[in-house]
Formats: sequence, C-alpha cells, structure tokens
Amino acid sequence: MIGQVAKGVSHKVVMPIDYSDGGDAIVVANSINKISEFKGKKVGYNPLSPSDFLLSYAMKVNGLIEKDIAPVSMTPEAVPAAMASGQLPIGVTYEPSLAQVLPQGVYNIPLKAMPKAFVKSKDTTSYYASGEVIAGLLKAKGQIGKIPATEATMDAQFVNALAK
Repeated sequence: MIGQVAKGVSHKVVMPIDYSDGGDAIVVANSINKISEFKGKKVGYNPLSPSDFLLSYAMKVNGLIEKDIAPVSMTPEAVPAAMASGQLPIGVTYEPSLAQVLPQGVYNIPLKAMPKAFVKSKDTTSYYASGEVIAGLLKAKGQIGKIPATEATMDAQFVNALAK
C-alpha cells in the first residue's frame, strides 16, 4: 500500500487479516551463527516481497546494508532446494515452503484484535511500526521517491465498526 500511496494512488488498508508469526523466516546454514556473518555471502530471496522486508530489516538492525551481501533473486519456493543443494547458505522464505526447512505457520488475527494494528506503537504488528520499516526500505531501494504519511495508507473505521 505504501508504494501505491507514494505514487499518488488513494488506496488504504482497511482490515488486517494476518501477520507473520514465524511464517516468514531467514534460514541459514549451520555454520552461520549471527546476522553479521551474512557479509559477503549469497542470500536467496524474492525482491520487494515480505521476504525482502524481513531480510532488510534484520540486516539494518545489525548494521548491514544490501551491498554487504550477494543477493540472489528467487521465489520462496526455490529457496529450500537451493539451500539443500549447497548453492547458497542463506535464504528467506515463508509457508508453505518454510515447512520444508522449519515448522511454523502464520497467525490469523481475530476480529477483536484487528483494531490494534491501527494503533500507534513501536511493535511491528502495528501498521505505524511495520509501515515505517517498509516505507524506509522502499525509499532506500528507489521504489518510492517520498515516504507517505502513515495515516494516508490506512483507514481503521471498518475494523473498528466490526469489532464492536
């Protein structure tokens, strides 16, 4: 939504239906113990997807930038096979592909909990926090020229009405 609003399209998020609760994951070879060890290594992921956002956020928090890794563009479905064959030591994927390397799933948000996604918070389950991360990554990758106001990307009125 951030990319669309940044381009002048007046779309808004009106209902959160789920968020990753371990369904998205960065999977590493046994020889890698921390994110700082990603430097100089091949990392397979789908660009401009939740996998890309997860990887970029994890790297940012750990002082790395995209130029520190050797990105390999691939679908989430291709990550397990590429890792199993030894083509790359790090991959980012999600369910159902993740089940091939780790057991976990996605958390479906109950209706009563949905309004929390629209509340200002530093928790990444809030659109304010996750939107800030995603907008920053989109801008850094040149996908958007200007970061739109978070409020311009969402509208809680429908969820609030349904949750009553």
